[in-house]
Amino acid sequence: MALENKLGLTNQVALAKHEEKISKQKAKDLYDSGKMNKIEIGTFKGLSDIHRYLFSDIYAFTKRCAMSTWQREFPFRTSDVLATSTRAY
Repeated sequence: MALENKLGLTNQVALAKHEEKISKQKAKDLYDSGKMNKIEIGTFKGLSDIHRYLFSDIYAFTKRCAMSTWQREFPFRTSDVLATSTRAY
């Protein structure tokens, strides 16, 4: 059974294919349009904004889901980890 989604899909495989296609298109648009330059890099808010942009056409709960999942899975300070891990690049 697939997650509840705006596409009305109930098949997990079909949802995964649509999610991949749509989120890749949105990621390209985010970069090509320059919208990425307006997002706070290295912060939880930035990650949440990216997540919402990529998946808001697919799921109604994107912001709430991202926050609860990240806070539950990664209780440490995300911005510190991102800042540390991106310095090498």
